Amino acid sequence: MKSVKRIFVLAALATTGLLAMAGAAQAAPEPAAPSGQDVAAAKQVTADPGLHEALGRFFTQAPGARTAVAPAITVEDTTIPVYELGRDFVAGVPGAATGQLVYQAVPVRASDGRTATLWTVRAPDGSWQVGNIASGDRERALAAKLPAGAKLLHEPQVDAWYAQLGDQVTLIDGGGSGAVLGSIQSITDYQRAVAGRYGDKLPGSEYDRHGVAGGYAPTVLREDEPPGSGQTAPGWLPLVLVGGLLMIATGAFFLRRTTRG
Repeated sequence: MKSVKRIFVLAALATTGLLAMAGAAQAAPEPAAPSGQDVAAAKQVTADPGLHEALGRFFTQAPGARTAVAPAITVEDTTIPVYELGRDFVAGVPGAATGQLVYQAVPVRASDGRTATLWTVRAPDGSWQVGNIASGDRERALAAKLPAGAKLLHEPQVDAWYAQLGDQVTLIDGGGSGAVLGSIQSITDYQRAVAGRYGDKLPGSEYDRHGVAGGYAPTVLREDEPPGSGQTAPGWLPLVLVGGLLMIATGAFFLRRTTRG
């Protein structure tokens, strides 16, 4: 009888251990942060003289320009890592991080008070390049809301932004989600939520095969496109677009002006 009890105890302990392991497997790790080398490379490309000329054109031609003379421009010595919701996380792949690093934002200030943000992206060859100039300093404002050690996670389909810290995400900008600012979810609950929203829209789905929302065809940024001419949806981003949103594109040193609302 004692041996039977012992077997039940061992079985219970084993079951508890398996459940704990299963819970750990479901708890998605945080996205990998950029290395010091990546940060240094992103800063280095923003020092390119050609980029500063492009910034001058950006500020003289974008809405709100007060003069045809380019203002003095300061590219700040800081980077803000931006992580985008990952398709493996949405699909519930065990051990998948919530997202991945998609760009490092570098704030820019003009002497007339206007702001812009450079999106530095990793090119296919591993180098860092400027993929976009966006008006405003949204990433800086959002980063200021992050608790110490938190990561800035973007859910592009509804343009919602979260602070991810450990196994929780806190909504800091609802975008078009309609969710309550400051609401906190566990990573497990958040995964269930995004799986419900986008699980049937991942690459390879019927949604994708029918080319809804433009599919996944990559697009190259062009400097000569007018401000506010729309956004591109690069093929390597994790999820298909659902409505109007901000996305980034890769490519060689091409720039496109965008306007944020």
